[in-house]
Amino acid sequence: MRFISLFFTVLFLYSSAWAETLTIPTSNQSINLAPYSKIYRDASEKMTIVDISSLEEKEFTELNDSIKVGYTADAVWLKIVLKNSQETALRSYFDLPTPWLDNVETYLITSSGIQYELTGMSISYDARPVNSPYIILPITLPPKEEVTLFVRITSHGAIVGVPYLREHKESLNQIGYMNIFNGIMIGTLLLMALYNLFIYFSLRDANYLKYVLYLFLVFVFCGDWYGFNLQFLYKENPDFANIMVAATPSGAMLTGFIFSQGFLRTDEFFPRIDIALKVGIILSLIALITSFLPIPLVITTNFASLIAFYYSIIILVAAVLSWRDKIPAAGYFLVAWSFSLFGSFSAAAITIGLVDNTYLSHLFFGIGTVLEMVLLSFALANRINELQLQKQKVESDLKEALLGQNIKLEAMVNKRTEELQSAKEELEKTLEELRLSQKHLVESEKMASLGSLVAGVAHEINTPIGIGVTGASLLNEETVKIWNDEKQGLLKKSSFERYVEKTLQLSNMILKNLKRTATLINTFKQVSTDQQSFHKRRFKIVQYINEVILTLSSEINKRSVSVTVNSREDFLVDSYPGAFAQIITNLLTNSLIHGFDKNDKGNITIDISKNNEALILVFADDGKGIASEDRAKIFEPFFTTKRNQGGTGLGLHIVYNLVVQKLAGTITCESEIGKGATFFIKVNLPR
Repeated sequence: MRFISLFFTVLFLYSSAWAETLTIPTSNQSINLAPYSKIYRDASEKMTIVDISSLEEKEFTELNDSIKVGYTADAVWLKIVLKNSQETALRSYFDLPTPWLDNVETYLITSSGIQYELTGMSISYDARPVNSPYIILPITLPPKEEVTLFVRITSHGAIVGVPYLREHKESLNQIGYMNIFNGIMIGTLLLMALYNLFIYFSLRDANYLKYVLYLFLVFVFCGDWYGFNLQFLYKENPDFANIMVAATPSGAMLTGFIFSQGFLRTDEFFPRIDIALKVGIILSLIALITSFLPIPLVITTNFASLIAFYYSIIILVAAVLSWRDKIPAAGYFLVAWSFSLFGSFSAAAITIGLVDNTYLSHLFFGIGTVLEMVLLSFALANRINELQLQKQKVESDLKEALLGQNIKLEAMVNKRTEELQSAKEELEKTLEELRLSQKHLVESEKMASLGSLVAGVAHEINTPIGIGVTGASLLNEETVKIWNDEKQGLLKKSSFERYVEKTLQLSNMILKNLKRTATLINTFKQVSTDQQSFHKRRFKIVQYINEVILTLSSEINKRSVSVTVNSREDFLVDSYPGAFAQIITNLLTNSLIHGFDKNDKGNITIDISKNNEALILVFADDGKGIASEDRAKIFEPFFTTKRNQGGTGLGLHIVYNLVVQKLAGTITCESEIGKGATFFIKVNLPR
């Protein structure tokens, strides 16, 4: 029932002939519908074809020359009365030369019903009745009949344009012409971007890279302006196409600000303009970001339009100032920007209705954009040429200056070479003397170690020899006394028994101490031989280290320091005992001299262990420790902190060489002031 009611209502309205009727002749290649159209703005956006058909004629206003509504949230309705004068049905197209309208719906009311079509950016490209980025909708006019065409338009962008009625061939021609122009323009921009990218890789000038980015985003923006991207890139995603209509101009302005700032060198010549450009960069970035946020497109597009006005004025002022101050290539830039402004103002004039939105007026923006890009490319090339000339002049001046300096430098170099040669010979002589001195010092240090051994021998042997001498002296006195008693006949049995008992005691004491002396002499002899010869043999490491410590007992006993050797077992090793003797001797001497003052009490521990085929020796004391700045230098030759007290700085250097070179091992040290020092020695043992 609703459909029947609607049909009869529309039929009644159709027969009432509200507006001037456009009678279509035999050929309708291209008819401007504006003079025959009336317009109504629906602020509620909810009126249907029934509602709009019910309005009185006075509710509509004359359209005159074109649609010039601009940015609006209203739904715009057109009403056109048409009459086909032919005897047959006429296939025609409603044509509105703009690509960015959201929805355009046509309602053709005929005696047989309503023909409905829909197109616009709200639907995918392939779902359009006619595959074109512009608004083209088919209508079929019945023969010899007067019909009414209602067109409903809604958009977040500006609603402007001249509506046309075209035959099929003419519509296809217009699509073809625009596709050819779009292809030439887009292709030119793309080729220029690739060409300048190649130049950037050749010259590595940052301005070329900025220009390529600017070119690329202008290329994308032009594709959106002409619906080219909708046709080939976003055809299945009209919502994204709507977003890009606001995003791409913001991106193009962002890179345009950055490129202009670098090209015109505003930071160097025009600080205030540079601040204005930086503000433009921030605003463009905000506009770019908000384009992808859930904000109504009418807001984002209007915001982008305001920035575009600011963008055009600021860069024009910067170009004029640069040209006035004769900055290189500023003239090219100014001319190029003038063409850009021509294109931008053409687009703005179309948008606000100052210029009719036709296919021809649409070309102005593209032509201005392409000319701008071409001239900017020339400007960049001119700037690079001028920079090259300046560089060549500077290089020429430098060559002349260098030529004069080279002569002076050659004389100075020759003189300096002679001085260096003489100094080299002196240094080599001094170095040789230092090597000999080092060799003598190392030998002296080794002899000092042997001296410690001799002192130990004297100390250790002195006691048993003294006891033996005392015992022999007492034995001699007792023997003389008993002999005198026997000659005088005074010898008693009890006296003889006491003599025999005392003789046994003294002889046992003398024998025990002589045996200890013999053992000590053999030990000292072996250690002394090892220290001097460095022969390889098998020996028990714990026993041998204890023997070495014994030879140093005279030095150790002068201090209140105890020395302890710890090991789970006495390992039998096949190595160089003399090297171990030198290592232990030097480490002990170093600790006694540097780790403890004369009356300090302390402890020295030597921990011996075996890990796989490696012998681990940890030598530690709880003395004064080593400063962090000295710890890295303790193994260097001649480094000592007690040179004024007779130190040579070779003790730990000899230890390092014996461990690393003779024993093919490693040695490290850890120490802190007040916490003693620990030396870690690892020696690989042969299997």
